[in-house]
Amino acid sequence: MKFKDATFSRKNDMQKMPYGFIADADNPLMGVPDPKIVDLIETAFDYLESGFSTRKVAAWISEKYGKKVSHQGIQDIFKRYRPDAPILKKQKKQARKIKPKTGPEKALAKQKRKRADLKRLMSMQEKKLAAWEDRSKPKSASDGLDFNVAEEKIKDKEVVFSPNPGPQTNFLAASDREVLFGGAAGGGKSYALLADPMRYFGNKNFAGILLRRTNDELRELVWKSQEMYPKAYPGAKWGEKKSQWVFPSGAKMWFTFLERDQDVLRYQGQAFSWIGWDELTQHSTPFGYNYMRSRLRTTDKELPIFIRATTNPGGPGHGWVRDMFIKPAPAGEKFIATDIETGKPMLYPEGHDRAGEPLFNRRFIPSKLKDNPYLAEDGQYEANLLGLPENQRRQLLDGDWSVADGAAFSEWRNDKHVCKPFDIPDDW
Repeated sequence: MKFKDATFSRKNDMQKMPYGFIADADNPLMGVPDPKIVDLIETAFDYLESGFSTRKVAAWISEKYGKKVSHQGIQDIFKRYRPDAPILKKQKKQARKIKPKTGPEKALAKQKRKRADLKRLMSMQEKKLAAWEDRSKPKSASDGLDFNVAEEKIKDKEVVFSPNPGPQTNFLAASDREVLFGGAAGGGKSYALLADPMRYFGNKNFAGILLRRTNDELRELVWKSQEMYPKAYPGAKWGEKKSQWVFPSGAKMWFTFLERDQDVLRYQGQAFSWIGWDELTQHSTPFGYNYMRSRLRTTDKELPIFIRATTNPGGPGHGWVRDMFIKPAPAGEKFIATDIETGKPMLYPEGHDRAGEPLFNRRFIPSKLKDNPYLAEDGQYEANLLGLPENQRRQLLDGDWSVADGAAFSEWRNDKHVCKPFDIPDDW
């Protein structure tokens, strides 16, 4: 059978797809040869038949295809789809000749295999150690990912998403456990929220969930994800019935709702490495948010665990969101997560081997309309916001968290009525 005619059947959509295969458009459990690599693999087979080493051929096809394959991997594919190749018959004949025949020869061969296995294991451990050492190096001032990609790396490639400089980039680069992105309307919150988990869609163990108060409110996010995700990950499939993205790697991203406190029971026993909340202040209490933190876990050491949220000021949950993310520290600065009832930092308890250390960090990253050049450029959306009643205008245009519906002092302004702490003189 030729590689171009091959198929692969998976038991479930979590099973890894073999090298060179992609999920069939009509049946995600059926793998078909990736049309982008069929000709490359056939050419690689020709090279192998001509006597080129498997290492050189594997390096060549990895460079051409952009996905790494080991020399053993390309050799396995070659044996499977060109079993009658003369070079394979020749290799088998040579193997029979050098195969140990006597007891001492077999014992020596066994020891040599063990030595080779230990060398390979040592090489793998050194690579892992180097990777961990690289991770432990001090990061850039952004305290997270570096988005300053050299232009030559993206030349001649379609850019699916490029963050706006400033708050949107800072949000995507943040390494804190819980981050709130928001403030004014039109700051690019929705696209940032959809883009944040995209870096993990190549990991089969990734399971993410994006929540809104109701399913109907998710519709625009679903539409935007349908613009982005299939371009970034060809073969990604949207399931309308499950309201879920399934990616070629096996990664999953669920778009769903949490309207009432009892809705948390839908997620009991489930685990997610990434949890997103859109318009967090639409939730009147922190119950759901706190409960979903218990669902944040993964067994994959390559996957960090994050909660990411976006919102504008106002709404039924304005107070608790402000207490959780806005009050504890100046905007943009990371801080130790605090108990919103007492205001005290949340630390590991006495008796714990990490007693006194912070449980995790939070950060609030504000954004305004001017931070989104796509909306701010022509001024039409700004005109809409300027025409709103004063409180709404301050919330949605200025991102002012000091505004609360029914507040006793509606004229309150943090920039006018708050000063840095100082010692009050005795004679005042």
